[in-house]
Amino acid sequence: MGRRVVITGIGPVTSVGLGRELLFANLWTPCCPAQPVPAPFLRASALHPQWYVPLPEFSLADHGLQLSHQNLLQPQDRMALLAAKLAFEDAGFSVVPLEGRMQVEGLDEGGVILGAGLSGLQTALESHIAHSVPPEILSCLSDGRRPLFNRMVVPKTMTNAPAAWISICFGLHGACHTLNASCASGTYAIGEAYRRIKDGYDRVVVAGGVEAMQDPSGFFMRGFDVLGVLTQATDGRPRPFSRRRSGFLFAEGGACLLVLEDLEHARQRGAAILGELIGYGS
Repeated sequence: MGRRVVITGIGPVTSVGLGRELLFANLWTPCCPAQPVPAPFLRASALHPQWYVPLPEFSLADHGLQLSHQNLLQPQDRMALLAAKLAFEDAGFSVVPLEGRMQVEGLDEGGVILGAGLSGLQTALESHIAHSVPPEILSCLSDGRRPLFNRMVVPKTMTNAPAAWISICFGLHGACHTLNASCASGTYAIGEAYRRIKDGYDRVVVAGGVEAMQDPSGFFMRGFDVLGVLTQATDGRPRPFSRRRSGFLFAEGGACLLVLEDLEHARQRGAAILGELIGYGS
């Protein structure tokens, strides 16, 4: 039969809301976080959609995350770290500062499994341009957008970076890896975390998805637009179940992580049970 697997914490970092309570409160209201497409997005080409959703704005320090490696973090890393902290706290774990990182009290062997489709492409693109374009041409860029070669381009381009940063910054010594299954990546990550706990490999795993497709020129949005998959609704609302649906609303990204736990382990520490996973297939 294996172990029973439950959800004890949810940590969303989205443009709709940060944290479980705010997210679910906003989901039941008619609010839409869409904003008009900014002018820089329209410099290279005309986009069909009029609206997009920017990355959620937040400060790690404002949420009690004091980390010694903050200058190395990319947007997806920051979102993943905040989502992990919110999820752990929602699950009833105490998260405290410890020598430039954070410690989840009572949890050392927790695993990390994240799903991600793309990672670090903005850093890779800028570093490639800085490396391959002659300096005399780069010097002509006078609008402050001159790309620089990033010495951390290789680790920053690795899709496993957000998962690795969670493991490093929270001192978790369990399994740590990333799955890529396109738009289903986060769902796969939760399913594989479920399997690890059910089969006895872990007692606690933080799992979910993270994505960041933010760039100053709208490159990512244009990539989806030329595929014809973005909504052209005048108010930006995609209306997926309407006869007038026309595609999805482009969002620059977000993150949401769950704390999955062996039922007996959760009961022993008195955790609130938010739900139970009873199966997974792919």
